[in-house]
Amino acid sequence: MILELDRLRMIEIKNSFNY
Repeated sequence: MILELDRLRMIEIKNSFNY
């Protein structure tokens, strides 16, 4: 669902910050 996609996007953003 959209909520799941939002969670995946948040994880990707966090990963980018880690970089």
